[in-house]
Amino acid sequence: MDKILYKKELSVAEIIINDPPYNVINITMMENIADAVRKAGNDDEISIIVIGAAGDKSFCSGVDVADHTKEKTPRMLKAFSDIFVELSKTDKLTVAAARGFAFGGGCELLLGTDLVVADDTLKVGQPEIKLGVFPPVAMILMPEIIGLRNAKELIFSGKTIDAETARQMGLVNEIFAKEEFDKSLKKYIARFAGLSRSVLRLTKRTLTKKEHLEESFKEMNDIYIEKLMNLCDANEGISAFIEKRKPAWKHS
Repeated sequence: MDKILYKKELSVAEIIINDPPYNVINITMMENIADAVRKAGNDDEISIIVIGAAGDKSFCSGVDVADHTKEKTPRMLKAFSDIFVELSKTDKLTVAAARGFAFGGGCELLLGTDLVVADDTLKVGQPEIKLGVFPPVAMILMPEIIGLRNAKELIFSGKTIDAETARQMGLVNEIFAKEEFDKSLKKYIARFAGLSRSVLRLTKRTLTKKEHLEESFKEMNDIYIEKLMNLCDANEGISAFIEKRKPAWKHS
C-alpha cells in the first residue's frame, strides 16, 4: 500500500497521508511528502496544494518515535525539515485539511501550510516535551503564527487543545462539521481554484517571504543533533516511550 498518495484534479494537487487510523509518518513517508510538494510546485497547471489524510480519526499523530533514536535522528530531521523547505519555496497556495488528531509532527504540518481547515473533532498538541525532546519545526514557525506566549504554552506544557481553541489562537482558519467536512472542504478550495493562477502565485511570493527559513532549519537541526540528543534524558524519554514505561529522568 502506498502510504503517501498524490492526486491531481484540474488546478488542485492533493497529497494524502495514507496510513490510517493514526497516520503516523516515518522517514520514508516524509521524504515522499517532500517529493510530492516539489512535484506539485513544478507543475504549472497547479495553483493549490492540499495536504490531507485517509480516514477521519487522525490527520497525523506525529513522526514515528522509532525514528527519533540518536542513530536515525540526522536523517529524520533532514527528511522532516525538507517538507517545510519545499512548502516555503513553492508559489502555490498550500492548505492543510485536518480531521481528528494532529499531534507532534502532525501539528507542525499545520504550521507549514498557508491555510488550515479542520473538522470539529480536531485535537492539536506538541507532546514532545513529555518524551524529553522538543519540536524543532514548531520552535521556528509557531511563535510567528500564534504568538510567542501561546507557542511557549503549547511547547512547554505538551498539552492538547481543541479545534475552537486552535482557531482562536490563529492556528486554524476554518472549522467544519465532521459529517460535512468533505463537502465543505471542496467548497473552500473552490474559492481559490477559480482565481488567476499567475496572480495567485505572485501574491504568494510577495506575501510570504521566508528567505532564511532553510538556514533556520539547519541551525535548529544541528542543536537537536549535537546538544539535545547528547542529553541523557532525551535518549531516556525516547527509550521509555518505545519500551512503554515511565521515563526515569536524570535531569542531565
